[in-house]
Amino acid sequence: MGVYGGPLSDCFQLTSINSNTISQPTLNLYNYPNPFNPSTTIRFSSELNERVEIEIYNLKGQKIRQFSILDPSNAGQVFKYSIVWDGTDDNNHPVSSGVYFCRLKSNCNVSSIKLLLLK
Repeated sequence: MGVYGGPLSDCFQLTSINSNTISQPTLNLYNYPNPFNPSTTIRFSSELNERVEIEIYNLKGQKIRQFSILDPSNAGQVFKYSIVWDGTDDNNHPVSSGVYFCRLKSNCNVSSIKLLLLK
C-alpha cells in the first residue's frame, strides 16, 4: 500500500554517477636535523609544477626569511625539493636560538612545521 492508499509501485530507476574524487595535492614538508645548529635542510615534495614559497617566522609572527621556488619541469610528476636554511634572516644576519615556524605555500596548499635552532 502506498502513502495515499494506492498500490506501491517502483517508479524509480537506479542510476549511478561515476565521480572521480578530486584530491588536493599534498606537500610533504619536513626538515633534518631538528633541533639544528648551524643549518637545517628543509625538504618537501609536490605533485604540482607551480611556484612555492617557503617562509620562516619567529615566535612573534615576524617573517625573517623567504625562499621562492619555481620548477619549470613537466607537470604530472612528483617533484622533490630541498633548501638549506643557515639560521640567518633575509639580511644575512644570524638569528637567535629558539623556535621558528617554516610555512610552505603553493597556489592550493599550505603546510607548516616547527624548527628549533640551538646555539
